[in-house]
Amino acid sequence: MIINNNDTLLFQGDSVTAAGGYVGYIRDMLKQKNPGLALTILNRGISGNKVSDLVKRWDGDCMALNPDIVTILIGINDTWHRFKHNAGHVTNDMFYNSYAEILTKTKKQTDKIILMEPFLLPVQNEMHGWREDLDGKIQTVRRLAVEFKTLYVPLDGLFAAAYARDGMVKYAEDGVHPSDDGCKLIAKSWLNILT
Repeated sequence: MIINNNDTLLFQGDSVTAAGGYVGYIRDMLKQKNPGLALTILNRGISGNKVSDLVKRWDGDCMALNPDIVTILIGINDTWHRFKHNAGHVTNDMFYNSYAEILTKTKKQTDKIILMEPFLLPVQNEMHGWREDLDGKIQTVRRLAVEFKTLYVPLDGLFAAAYARDGMVKYAEDGVHPSDDGCKLIAKSWLNILT
């Protein structure tokens, strides 16, 4: 995938994106690698969002912005809210249908789409039980990446490899929200997929 001068890069998702950490690192790394490249970087992550929330705001927070490259990281709240807030079960079919809806719209505007899989580091014992739900979401994102011919960043696997080497807390103290090291890992992985 080629990034062109004056491209608009849109990052969408939940609090992991909204915090701005990995998006900021991507911006800085792109500037360092291509100092003459003029880019518009838009972060439209919203804390607490699930994939159904993206569906509701996609026209205004994606299509109306005319992005050239769209990156989506969503799914952890579809799992987390089920177990932490008794918010109900978002089945894999429900997750797929909502995600496919926003990808179908996005494809009408750009073919440059990057999907990043949600990730979880089980820093608390109870989180091991979340895998049953999250693994299905991850498989669904992988399926969508193939069906919609997008680029794909396998964050859950990359975080698992990193914490096996260095420990979980280094990358996400609460298991969900990345530390500074976690943000750097996401940014480098995003850039590696592009290059």
